[in-house]
Amino acid sequence: MATSSHDDDLQTESALIHAGRPDGKTPVWPVVNEPVYRISTVLYDKAADMKTAAQRAYGDPYYGRRGTPTKHQFEAMVAALEGAEHVMAVSCGLQAITVAMLAFLEQGDHIIVSDNVYDPTRKFADTFLKRMGIETTYIAPIVDEATFTAAFKPNTKLVMTEAPGSGTFEVPDLPMMTRIAHDHGALVIIDNTWATGYFLDVFTLGVDVSVVAATKYICGHADAMMGTVSTNDDGQWRKIFATSNQLGLSVSSDDCYLAARGLRTLPMRLDQHEANALLLAQWLSEQPEVTHVLHPAFPDCPGHEFWKRDFKGSSGLFSICMDPDIDQDAINHLLDAATMFGMGFSWGGFESLFIEMNNLDKSRTAAPFPADGALLRVHAGLESADDLISNLDQAFTSLRTFRG
Repeated sequence: MATSSHDDDLQTESALIHAGRPDGKTPVWPVVNEPVYRISTVLYDKAADMKTAAQRAYGDPYYGRRGTPTKHQFEAMVAALEGAEHVMAVSCGLQAITVAMLAFLEQGDHIIVSDNVYDPTRKFADTFLKRMGIETTYIAPIVDEATFTAAFKPNTKLVMTEAPGSGTFEVPDLPMMTRIAHDHGALVIIDNTWATGYFLDVFTLGVDVSVVAATKYICGHADAMMGTVSTNDDGQWRKIFATSNQLGLSVSSDDCYLAARGLRTLPMRLDQHEANALLLAQWLSEQPEVTHVLHPAFPDCPGHEFWKRDFKGSSGLFSICMDPDIDQDAINHLLDAATMFGMGFSWGGFESLFIEMNNLDKSRTAAPFPADGALLRVHAGLESADDLISNLDQAFTSLRTFRG
């Protein structure tokens, strides 16, 4: 069971039930859930009140783009989950990443990025940031102190990493990375989507800014897009808020309501995702067509010792490497035959997914991924694990027949 670092008196499960509830500051009935406020214009009785509201950096809404009570409710809940003082909700996970990076970068800066980050993060660095005159150095997903230190330059402003990495699930040594980054005057931003604050308290490890694709586990029902940016530093928060506001970013109150509703049940869902994933990963590891399983809770997963030290659990997402003798037609047949598993982008919803991860040879430059066969990503949903394993058994049996 994960505990919240934000409120020492409450377990996370309790904090998420009570965080963000109506506080009497908005004109609502005494209800459990904050209603959906669809706002563009906010009216004031007095000119002085309007001027005061416009001068506040953040707080009571004065214009719909700057936030609504529904948005603030959701952000308060994420703060309880992440153990953060400040949270900004944005419209998707990639927007959370780009806002967090842009808030701290200027022309001529240098950044360090882990080689296994979410592919759109890499594309953002290689295109948009490059056009801004910002240089990127990619490093291996797991590095020793000397190698990591050597990557820094006098103009290094931030380190962007994930724990674990997208698709290949290496877990870095976060305390070491944050310590060395801070010694060089650089910030550390982490994509904490896989674990969320429920399984990983990044701020106790020295991380400066946490970004989460709330589309995944926080929303949890495959029906809304959302991202969050969290920090405990007032100065960093002001830069994040200013960047979001200057870019004109806004998030729907309807989506915030859906995200808040999903967040109430996050602990129970993540516990079940974790249990199902461990059962599926163990079963898959026993199949002759699978060369190895990439799951941070497995001792042979790179960085397992850091996962065991820093994390409180594991989520429902992992990958498997297939025997290189299995050709593309056979891989397609396997995916098609696993009929209980959807094939679609994203993950983190209640539904199980099974897809092939492509182009790893092009998206890794510092440390090529050492696998010759297909890499298949599994998201264990909330179905019965027995039913999921039975369906996988049928799919692998069909694969063997297909291959003759």
